[in-house]
Amino acid sequence: SLLARPFHSQFLKQSGGPSGGSVFSRHSRQCRSLNVIQSLLRALSKLRPMPMLDTDLLISLASDFNTWHEVISMLEHQYCIFKANSSVETLKYRDKLLAVIRHCYDD
Repeated sequence: SLLARPFHSQFLKQSGGPSGGSVFSRHSRQCRSLNVIQSLLRALSKLRPMPMLDTDLLISLASDFNTWHEVISMLEHQYCIFKANSSVETLKYRDKLLAVIRHCYDD
């Protein structure tokens, strides 16, 4: 959840010209930061075993940095891992994962 905090995106600010103000252009923000977050998520998804990241963090990164494809892939992988296990705790987490995956496809 550390990467999802708003103050961590302060490096994305650009000089707003003569007034020195900050401009938050969504397009420039995506162009400048997408590669970093997208690359990080791609690298994490290739690790075996893949680390289990918090679903709220993944959704936040997907919506803030437009990395839906990478996040959905990671969530689906987590779901497949928990699909075989039928303990009560696993079933609750699996249901949460399924709801989050549906949310991703809705957005």
